[in-house]
Amino acid sequence: MAWKETTATAWNGIEFQVGTPGANNAMATSFASIGRIKEMSLETEEGDKKEWKDINGDVVDELTQEGKLIWNVTVKNLNKSNLEKFWDIEEDGPTSTLKIKKMSTSKKYSVKIINTVQNAEVFSAAYCSVTAKPTFGQDDGYLLEIKFTVLDPGNGKEKAVIGQTA
Repeated sequence: MAWKETTATAWNGIEFQVGTPGANNAMATSFASIGRIKEMSLETEEGDKKEWKDINGDVVDELTQEGKLIWNVTVKNLNKSNLEKFWDIEEDGPTSTLKIKKMSTSKKYSVKIINTVQNAEVFSAAYCSVTAKPTFGQDDGYLLEIKFTVLDPGNGKEKAVIGQTA
């Protein structure tokens, strides 16, 4: 199916899904939702800029390296299903508590952002690093702020894919 130019806005039925990348950092084949999303944004970070100056201080050449794509997602509650993905936790059965051993992970994830708006854009990336931190607000209760940074999967594979809903 050929790409269609669209004016559809991806603002309904938004779901953020994660999965474990396949061999050689390939896109995951199985995904799970990370839950109810309060906020979500896509941020770009400029790449490093290199300049070559001559002896007189004149810029003769410059190169701006590729920047980063970062998805910021805030989800409701500190649910075990998310915490065990992004932190090192242990459930204590007798006390019905979660013990946090480490609030970071070296695991990588594939991500997929889908929606229910016909012809609107959908986004996926095969290989992302992740950080997660808890927050608390009087109006919101506990939230988990998760940051996914799109990484180069290597082997000449694409970093991300933009598609469209059917």
